[in-house]
Amino acid sequence: MKSFKYLVIIIFIAIFALSLICFYEMLSPELYYDFNIKYSAQAQPDVSGIKIAPTIRNNSLLIPSIGVDANLGNIENDLDFGAWLEKTNANYPQVIAIHRFGWATFNILQKTKTTLYNVDKLKIGNMVKVNLDNRQYTYKIIKIESGNATPELINNQLIIYTCQFFNSEARIFVITQFIG
Repeated sequence: MKSFKYLVIIIFIAIFALSLICFYEMLSPELYYDFNIKYSAQAQPDVSGIKIAPTIRNNSLLIPSIGVDANLGNIENDLDFGAWLEKTNANYPQVIAIHRFGWATFNILQKTKTTLYNVDKLKIGNMVKVNLDNRQYTYKIIKIESGNATPELINNQLIIYTCQFFNSEARIFVITQFIG
């Protein structure tokens, strides 16, 4: 009877440890961001040295000011390693979704290049480029806002959105105006 009691305790501890690991994996991108980036000036990644290829790489999203150089696909699964062109019309892209934190296994360079990890560093006037179907579209950021509903789309605008927090309904919307 005593050995059965120890066996139950060991199984309970193992299940508890496994649930802690699963919980950590679910929250790790946001925890890493909160503890290592937001509160530590030394931990801020330097994106100034990231080079974006000068040639047009088809189907990509480029935001040079924060080092984003992400693949752009047209199905939701493309979000796993880049951005998803959610809505377009005949003339230009309109809505792009992209993760903020990415997978827990991404290193800081992968997070910087393939997600909007540094969305908090974007400023009004920064440039955004979308390479799509062998054409480059250039946009200028005119507004950055938070909310739960996608803002109204106005002609010649591109809305890029991401999660405000890991796995939350709140979104950050980067609203851009087409300039060429």
